[in-house]
Amino acid sequence: MTTAYAPTQMQPEGLPRQAAWGNMIDSALGTAMTYWQQVEQIKAMKNADGSGQKQQANTPELDNGAAVVVEPPKKPTAATKPAEPMLFGMSQKTVLMGAGAALVALLVLRK
Repeated sequence: MTTAYAPTQMQPEGLPRQAAWGNMIDSALGTAMTYWQQVEQIKAMKNADGSGQKQQANTPELDNGAAVVVEPPKKPTAATKPAEPMLFGMSQKTVLMGAGAALVALLVLRK
């Protein structure tokens, strides 16, 4: 006796399927849009009762467009003396004195 099998449906080989990462991206975008909608609703409520305009009036607008006040660089006063020139990570005076001492020592040892 032969058994009859139900024919299986064959799908074309190149048929695109929705992957798990596609569902994850769709979910993340939907969540982001929901949060943005809530932000816009809060802005609309603030503008409706005038608190948004008060907040904007009390927030200082900075010249450079920065969100935070940045201290300008401090300029040196005229009373401060300029820094000594450096050679090999030491002051120039120390290097010259060391070189002079080495020359004197070589002259003494030469004789």
